[in-house]
Amino acid sequence: MAFELKKGAFLVSGNQIVVEGTILLRNIFLARLLGPEQMGIAIMLAITLRFLEMVSYLGADRLLVQASDGNTSRFQSNAHGLEIIRGLLSGIALSALAYPTAVVFGYPDIALAVASLGLVPLVRGFVHLDYRRAQRKFSFGLTFKVESLASVLSLLAVWPSWKLTGDYSALVWASLIQAVALVCLSHIYAERRYRMRCEWNYLARMLKFGWPMLINSLLMFGVFQGDKLIVALSVSAEQLSRYALALQLGLLPTLILARGSLTLLLPLLARQQNIKAEFLVLYERSLVTFSFVALLFAIGYLSLGNSILALFFGQNYVIESSVLAGLGCALAIRIMRVGPSTAALALGDSKILLLANLWRLGGLLIAACAGFYGMSLHFIAMAAAVGEGLALMAGMQLLNKYHNVATPLSALLVPVILMGLVGVWLFYPGYAVRAVLAVSVLILSSFIAYRIIFSNQKHIPGTLH
Repeated sequence: MAFELKKGAFLVSGNQIVVEGTILLRNIFLARLLGPEQMGIAIMLAITLRFLEMVSYLGADRLLVQASDGNTSRFQSNAHGLEIIRGLLSGIALSALAYPTAVVFGYPDIALAVASLGLVPLVRGFVHLDYRRAQRKFSFGLTFKVESLASVLSLLAVWPSWKLTGDYSALVWASLIQAVALVCLSHIYAERRYRMRCEWNYLARMLKFGWPMLINSLLMFGVFQGDKLIVALSVSAEQLSRYALALQLGLLPTLILARGSLTLLLPLLARQQNIKAEFLVLYERSLVTFSFVALLFAIGYLSLGNSILALFFGQNYVIESSVLAGLGCALAIRIMRVGPSTAALALGDSKILLLANLWRLGGLLIAACAGFYGMSLHFIAMAAAVGEGLALMAGMQLLNKYHNVATPLSALLVPVILMGLVGVWLFYPGYAVRAVLAVSVLILSSFIAYRIIFSNQKHIPGTLH
């Protein structure tokens, strides 16, 4: 069993890396082929498709794994039925709202491309869920094969799609090819024959299970896509492409780190959840480590961010240093959030994650106000950093309130200093990168000294109660 769990964790992490990596490569190719304005429109289409997927997600595939009767053919057939209904309604909704969506984005001419995106959920509705059902036995090989191969095929479709269309519509074709590949591969690797049913007693169970997940999906859309949506509605397509690609460049390592933490740190914390002293020591040290990693990330992102953007996407995608500073701060704090989030999951308290993300939406509201009043991009990036800081503080405080898990004062040093630099961005944006770099080096040196001095002590001193 231990071997199966380790193998499953490896396959899940590998699948995440392949999927996110192919998305990054796809965007690199599209950015090079399309240019900033066309790429910005392609990102608008991607945001629209992602929103549709998240607002219609009812978790039938997860209930298939979790339910006691999820392994039965009848349950799986009804899950297929729900997926078809979901895909059909999503496709109709996107086609019907294509023109208003295009007008809201400020590009009425893209209405046909938006409507064409409705084919993607329609096709995906016919997916065979056998590769999901296999997860009941901790078998994730089929998931890796189906999802990773579909992502790779989508990547390979970018060049011919661009040759066929010559514009942002290449993203529509690449997304549709990915959906077709996913469905075909799910049927190829399926063990059971595909069947579909729509029985109310099963559908009602799935809807009851799924509506909280739908609300959580909306929340997650706000957390991960909300800033880009606000930028899309507030500035030009060119600026959107620069902002979105700079954000994606930083999100990839944070997502990999979060997945790795769930794979490695979560079992360690869960094992010590009933031994309070040991749990606190492990939690405090993990927070200090995440702070250290966040600082390294901030230094690398702010020092090399524009150079990497120019190398990957082209010189036209270099972004203002003040915007890069805001995004770097936000992403660094998000890395720190992995600590309390993993601790909350280890204690079996997922509501802490939900409440912390609600605080993250506070930054989204600030960003919306900044966009509404026509403020520049660095104000929106600043709002993202504030939202991440609020979510971090909320997560730490809720852990202390509900589980008496204190936070080391040393771990608070990074977000407090980084958020204090908001004033630098606001009044002296030209000095933002230099200020963040100077402070990061100072804190990094302090942490190294801290770890050397207290490396032999069992408990980390200085906690927030």
